[in-house]
Amino acid sequence: MKRSVIKKKENQEPHKEFWRTGSCTEAIFYLMNKEFKNNQYKTHEKAANPLTGYIYQREFPCGMLWGAALSIGTEALKEYDDEKKAISATIQASGKLFKTFEKQSKAINCWDIQSVKHQSKIGYGKYLLKRALLGDAHSTCFSLINKWTPDAIKEVKGNVKVNKDEVHSVTNCASEVVRRLGGSKEEMVMVAGFAGGIGLKGHACGAFSAAIWYKTLRLVKENEGVDQAKIKQPDIKGILRKFYMKTDSELSCNRICGKTFASIQEHAEYIENGGCAAIIETLTED
Repeated sequence: MKRSVIKKKENQEPHKEFWRTGSCTEAIFYLMNKEFKNNQYKTHEKAANPLTGYIYQREFPCGMLWGAALSIGTEALKEYDDEKKAISATIQASGKLFKTFEKQSKAINCWDIQSVKHQSKIGYGKYLLKRALLGDAHSTCFSLINKWTPDAIKEVKGNVKVNKDEVHSVTNCASEVVRRLGGSKEEMVMVAGFAGGIGLKGHACGAFSAAIWYKTLRLVKENEGVDQAKIKQPDIKGILRKFYMKTDSELSCNRICGKTFASIQEHAEYIENGGCAAIIETLTED
């Protein structure tokens, strides 16, 4: 009997954090950092809030994947003194998270998970009505974060400690965006898992998400101690509009680049040879 009660309490913590933050991205970033005793990143966790998938009303991966990738970056910083090795380890481990996530969710994109019809006002209206009638606490997302958080933690524990022979010192799009915006080496590592559409999986552009996260982070830092609800958010719609002008309204990395990258080295060579240069330039404009 006692064992059953304890299990129930543990399973409810992700649910409670999601309710507290209002963001699956921030909630799982916090939960994983707490598990790994990386408790010094509260500001960075708050900045993850806008990466909640439903905001973009497009084919945007679930916010839990972005939050987990950020947490992998903080864990990699403990494993590797060399910043470039930590970046590579973060990309590798972020890619490995997809298998456990798809097993639980049966989908990757936020709206697919919630059964919302993309680009349909009627579909989105039905989704809002369902949330209003049932409440967020009974949504698919709350159930998913409870189920997947333990799996994500288990996967990260086994995969951030990459064999040194497998870690490559390479460039990536997400870290480059943060570097140009004035981020620290530590913050460049944290976003590295976004590269190539999260762990090179070809989903939503990692450079775009890195720009949203870092521009939010700057505002959170500038308003430290202020209620987050009162902090002005970056002009996400404006950033997205400029981004679409460079990508012909595409959001997915594999469609923008015309390929899914097979390795970290392949992605690095693509960026170093000018791939996505115009996009990165646009995203780093202030």
